[in-house]
Amino acid sequence: VNVALIEPSDHRSGSNTYRPDAVKTDSSESPYSEDFKKVRSKIKNDEANGSDPLGVAKLIYGIIETKKPRLRYRVGKFDQKLSVVLRKILPGRMFEKIIYGYYH
Repeated sequence: VNVALIEPSDHRSGSNTYRPDAVKTDSSESPYSEDFKKVRSKIKNDEANGSDPLGVAKLIYGIIETKKPRLRYRVGKFDQKLSVVLRKILPGRMFEKIIYGYYH
């Protein structure tokens, strides 16, 4: 049995419409309410402007046709795949600062 991990970046799948809210965004009691709204909006935007899901389908087909597939496959836009590389080479706090800046 061959196993391959497919690591897609954001893509226009429509899955965001099925994602349940983990926090009630209308609750003024939560100190995280505003941050949650900002991040949720960013996620919706990233998906709406993400890669074509056909790229994932083509990758899966290619993996199926390969006799010895690699363990990991990343598919999607360059900047999102780059973040995986940056996570490996940057100090943790620096990477977190970049991600925090992106979502705020």
